[in-house]
Amino acid sequence: MASNNSVLNIVIRARDLAKGTLQKITQSIRSVGDASDNTSEDLQQMGNASKRTSADMKKMGKAGNQLNKSFAGLGNRIRNLVAASLGFYALKKSMQGVLETSDQFERL
Repeated sequence: MASNNSVLNIVIRARDLAKGTLQKITQSIRSVGDASDNTSEDLQQMGNASKRTSADMKKMGKAGNQLNKSFAGLGNRIRNLVAASLGFYALKKSMQGVLETSDQFERL
């Protein structure tokens, strides 16, 4: 009987010693599960932020294309203005040349 009691005491003592360790392991597993849940939520938030950023980048790209078209149109207008100015300047010089020539003929 004494050996049965000593075996039973050893088993009970081993259970008591393991109980604290098992509780720590269980708590650690729960902590890892909670951290995993938090990480999953954080990843979902990052995914949503990435989608919003992607949409914003697309909008910026479209705005950049529109700005590029606007600058191209402005460049064309400036080029046409310069060409027209040079045309009028050439016409003025040729008219001055005609008038000077006719003035010279009148003086003769």
